[in-house]
Amino acid sequence: MVEFTLLDTQYDGTWHEYSSVWGDGTYIYTTCSYDGIRAYSFDGTNFTLLDTQRDGHGQHYNSVWGDGTYIYVACAEEGIRAYGFDGTNFTLLDTQDDGGYYSRVWGDGTYIYIACSDRGIRAYSFDGTNFTLLDTQDDGIGYYVDVWGDGTYIYAACDGEGIRAYSFDGADFTLLDTMFDGGYYWSVWGDGTYIYAACEYDGIRAYSFDGTNFTLLDTQDDGGDYVDIWGDGTYIYVARADSGICAYSFDGADFTLLDTQDDGGTYHGVWYDGTYIYAACGDNGIRAYSFVPPNNPPDTPSSSDLSTHLTGSNLYLIWLFDDEYASSIATKFGLTSGYCIYYRTNQHDSWNTYIHQVTADVLILNGMYLQVQPDTIPNSYIAINTTLDVYVTDPDADVMTVSFYWSDDTLIKQVTGVASGSTAKTDALSLDYDTSYNYYILIDDGINDPTRVDKSFTTMLKPVPHAWGLPPGAVAKTMGVI
Repeated sequence: MVEFTLLDTQYDGTWHEYSSVWGDGTYIYTTCSYDGIRAYSFDGTNFTLLDTQRDGHGQHYNSVWGDGTYIYVACAEEGIRAYGFDGTNFTLLDTQDDGGYYSRVWGDGTYIYIACSDRGIRAYSFDGTNFTLLDTQDDGIGYYVDVWGDGTYIYAACDGEGIRAYSFDGADFTLLDTMFDGGYYWSVWGDGTYIYAACEYDGIRAYSFDGTNFTLLDTQDDGGDYVDIWGDGTYIYVARADSGICAYSFDGADFTLLDTQDDGGTYHGVWYDGTYIYAACGDNGIRAYSFVPPNNPPDTPSSSDLSTHLTGSNLYLIWLFDDEYASSIATKFGLTSGYCIYYRTNQHDSWNTYIHQVTADVLILNGMYLQVQPDTIPNSYIAINTTLDVYVTDPDADVMTVSFYWSDDTLIKQVTGVASGSTAKTDALSLDYDTSYNYYILIDDGINDPTRVDKSFTTMLKPVPHAWGLPPGAVAKTMGVI
C-alpha cells in the first residue's frame, strides 16, 4: 500500500507547542506558542531554520497566514501582528489588539480575517504599515475557533455552535447561515465544491452551501481529536492531535479513510503546498510528508470499458500498485490472452509489467492523466467524454477566474471563485474519436496579468471489433508468457 511517507522532522523550541503551519511557496512558517514565529526552508529532504522572532509579552502565537507579501499572526490576547520576511530575518510591521482572544487568521488577498474566540469574527485591512479594523460580528455565545473562505463566502468554525457562513462587502459582515450537527467545530476548509469541518471528538464533516443554507453530506469519525483540516483539491488532510495525521477522499456523498500516520507528539496543524504536507506537531516540532494514493484508485476502468479497449482499439487503461492486484486483473475482467498490464508500486518508481502473451505495447493510465510509454505511441489518448481540469495556486492566496478555451478562442468553460489550492474543471465534453485538440487555460487573479497555459491531447481511437493488433505507432515486441 502506498501512503504517507515522513520526510523530515525538526524541533527548534524551548517552550514547545508548534501550533500552526503555512507557506508562501518559498518558505514555511510556523507559530510556536511562547517562542514566537519561525521560518524554514525545505528542500524535499531537510528543513533549515532561517529565523525565529518573538514580540510582545510572550502571549501564544496561535496561527499564521500570509498574502505573498506580508505574514500575519494571531497572537492570543495580544492581537494580530504583521511581519515582513526577506529570507533571512523577520521584521515586525504592526500589532493591533481590539480585545478578545485571537485564535486563527486567514486572508483572501484583500482582507485579513480573524476568528476571535468569544468576540466573534473580525476583518482587517493592512496597508504595509498599519492595520485597520473594518468590522467585528459575534452571532453566538460560543467560541470562534477557525476561519476560511472560498472567494465568495467566509466560513467560521464555532466550537460548540457549529459552522457559520458570512458574506463580507468590505465594510460589514452578514450572517447567512449557522449549522450545528453536534460536537465541537475546530477547523474549516473547502475545495471549491464542498466545505469540510474538523469536529474534535466527532470526526470530519462535509457540507454543501448554496448561498443560503448548509446541507450536511456526511460525517466520519475514525478516532482521535480532529483539530485542523486542509486539502489539495483531491484529498483532505486532518491533524488529529495525539492520533497523528490522516487522509480522506470524498465523492460527494461519502468519506473514505485512505491512510493514517502517527510519528509521535500532538498534531495541531496541517497544510499542503502543492508538493508536500506539513504538520505542526506540538513539542515534536514541524514535519514534512509526501502522500501517494492507495491501491485500487477510482480511475480503474470498468470491465466493459476494459473489454472495449482490448478488443477494439487495443488500448489498455489501468493504474496498478502491487503484484497481487496485477496478477488477479485477468480473472477480474475475464481476460484470457493478448494483454499487458503496466503497474508500479510507487508513483516515483519506474513501471513494471505483468505479461500474458504480449505482442504489443499498450496505453497506460498515469495517475489522473492518460499517457503512453514514451518509446511507443507518440500521443496521449483521451476518452471522448473527458473533462479538462487544472490545479491552481496563487502566492497571494487570491481567488481566481479560470477560463478554458479552444485554440480558436472559443470558450469551453469559465469557472469563477476558484480558491488557491483547488482544482477548476469543465463539464464533460463531447468530442470526436481519433482527433487532436489544442486548448489553453487563462488563470486570472484580477490583479496581475492572466497566466496562460497551452495544452493539447488526442482522443482515443473509435472501438471496432477486430483481432488483437498494434495501436498506431506502437513497437512490436515478443515478451513471452508468464
